[in-house]
Amino acid sequence: MLQDLCVANTSAGIKVNGFTCKAETNITEADFFFDGLAKTGKVNNSVGSLVTGANVEKIPGLNTLGVSLSRFALKNLRFESNVVRNGSVVLIIYVYK
Repeated sequence: MLQDLCVANTSAGIKVNGFTCKAETNITEADFFFDGLAKTGKVNNSVGSLVTGANVEKIPGLNTLGVSLSRFALKNLRFESNVVRNGSVVLIIYVYK
């Protein structure tokens, strides 16, 4: 069956190509929202960085899309920009050999 939407049913024990899909009647807006990426974390380690990750376990609406998001907080690094409240996208590509 072809589906346009497959929100993860994280409570199901079966995993096939990701989590199984929730019934459409059980899908809510909370399945597509995670406020952890908007919050500034405290950097208090020797490395000077903090990574907040968001994957299908935190945003069930990402199921079967192959998408993960991360927020990096670096202690002593400043990005200069003329745009207020701008965002950046970092693409990391790793080729398996």
